[in-house]
Amino acid sequence: MDYNKYFAIIDDLSTVKEALDFMIQLNSQLLVIKTGEKLIGICDSHHLLMQIGKLDQRLVYSTDFITLAYNEDFSISVHDFLYALIVDEKGQMIGWVDSKSLEIDYLKQTYSKNLRAMTTDLEAIVDSIYDEVLVVDPLGKIIRVSNRSTHNLWGVNPQTVIGENILDLEEKGWFKPSVTRKVIEEKENLHCST
Repeated sequence: MDYNKYFAIIDDLSTVKEALDFMIQLNSQLLVIKTGEKLIGICDSHHLLMQIGKLDQRLVYSTDFITLAYNEDFSISVHDFLYALIVDEKGQMIGWVDSKSLEIDYLKQTYSKNLRAMTTDLEAIVDSIYDEVLVVDPLGKIIRVSNRSTHNLWGVNPQTVIGENILDLEEKGWFKPSVTRKVIEEKENLHCST
């Protein structure tokens, strides 16, 4: 998990002016409020600026945060919060992350796992098809060749064509005519059978 290290811990009795000076001095993006050793609140730069007309008054802060251990698994469906304060194994704060960034990180990890599983399934399907299968990008670059192609009609190792452009291979006489060329030229799906 990536987290932001720009924070400052201040006492709950701090005034708005003290908090503002502290935030500027330490180049902080988030103030974490404590009483004794206990973390009790947060104040980001937006909420601090909203209090700028009350410099001599005590800082008003939010309690809309959770505390997460650095290596803790996190489920976005369970929590509703503005910020997550990240603590190490000793309970010392080491950083913070806003809820949207944490949600994006969680979704990336979840979808990444799902995408890897789907990719494995698709590779198995492509490799089990009797015919030779080439997967190309929109410009005709070969990005995948089925394992069935190891006994291909071209007489070369199919892995050597990955990264090659199928249109160039068509000009060399490997494919006549290339369905890929027709798709690229007509910019629509084609259904062909041999």
